[in-house]
Amino acid sequence: MSLSEPTSTRETPLVVDVPLARSAVRGLLVRSVGLALGFFSAAVLARTLGAEGLGAYQGTLALGVIGGGLAAAITERPTTRRLATLDPVVGKPTVAAEIQVAHVAAGLAVIAVVLGLLVASVVPGVPDAWRAALRVAALITPGAALLSLRQWIALPLRGVAASIAPEQIAAPILFLVLLGAVSTRFLVRAEVVAVLYALATMVVWIVAAWRLGVLAAIRRARRPTRWLPVLVDRVREGRPFVGLTTWGLLPVYATIPIVAALGDVADAGRFAVAQQVAGLVGVPLQIVSLAAMPRCARLHAEGDDVGLAKVVRLACGLSLGLGGLCALVLAIGIEPILAVFGPGFAAAAQLVAVLVAGQLVNAALGPNGPTLQMIGREHDARRIEAATTVVRLVAVAVAASAGSAVAVAGVVAATTVARNVALTVTLHHRSGILALPLPWVRT
Repeated sequence: MSLSEPTSTRETPLVVDVPLARSAVRGLLVRSVGLALGFFSAAVLARTLGAEGLGAYQGTLALGVIGGGLAAAITERPTTRRLATLDPVVGKPTVAAEIQVAHVAAGLAVIAVVLGLLVASVVPGVPDAWRAALRVAALITPGAALLSLRQWIALPLRGVAASIAPEQIAAPILFLVLLGAVSTRFLVRAEVVAVLYALATMVVWIVAAWRLGVLAAIRRARRPTRWLPVLVDRVREGRPFVGLTTWGLLPVYATIPIVAALGDVADAGRFAVAQQVAGLVGVPLQIVSLAAMPRCARLHAEGDDVGLAKVVRLACGLSLGLGGLCALVLAIGIEPILAVFGPGFAAAAQLVAVLVAGQLVNAALGPNGPTLQMIGREHDARRIEAATTVVRLVAVAVAASAGSAVAVAGVVAATTVARNVALTVTLHHRSGILALPLPWVRT
């Protein structure tokens, strides 16, 4: 589908209308290639940097990804919702205009986040290691933000597989090429690896945005006569999503720096590997949620509550079935999987087992949070995310201070379950939809 502006008032919505299961399978195939590349990258980095160096790299990467996620959050999911429900009537915003406004808003947010990281790096009393990490994180932020925004724009226009391919396949391959080119000549440190990651994401975004037509859309769209009211409107709409992204990224990416700072850096490296391995169980839900979100937005806009409930229940069944299969594979082959990362990571097996339990509950309850966002109930999701994230980070800090990585994994699993139960109950209360893999349930 082209990004060209609509010419007819009778055009159908722009969302790609592919059956949910087929879209999820296509996306899962792309994600599987991305996972293979990710595991290969992690193994190379683990053997190159060691557990301590990997922990330092993951901490720096976490800061940059959080910064990029916050910058893009102001507009990425609101833009997906707008594009999925866009009614091409004369006088309504066009696809190109939506893309242009989204990038202006995200660009301003990127500048603010980068400046914040750079200012934090010069605050008196900050350790030298953290100064370097903050500066490198500032380099990672733009590419991470723009690549994420491109993905959410492509989701309703191209489908799941095409939206995630640049991030899942192109970026890791370029990163590995750059890493190989540098490591053959120099002693690679965590900061150098993070800079290479920043360069890879930025180059991939430029190429992917050009191929999708994003750059042309930004250039040719009719500019608003007054930018300020438009940007204020987008900020007002996107503000809840910034909170959602904040509370969504912190549990994932702040845990490792907390363990490294309050506990043991080697434990942080092992926990990073365990989190990546256990995350395999949650991959199907991620893909199914991406496939379901544009459909949920469209069905809600059309007032089709029955169709919306069917999509959510089907998504729950798909994510539980595929996630359970992944959990079985991990239960059988966890030792050889961890052996890929080299000596020192075998102890992560117990962490993986605990984390997988939380991921299975997450898979069973399906796209509860994304559905709330697509039906305009993002405020409810934000409150739940905020409460569970605060509890998780405090408990993780206590567990890390006690020197128990297993206790940290237990905290992560328990708060994952609590979060998803709360989201499911809230979705049922607000819409009558029960997010469970129970096809015989009626709303």
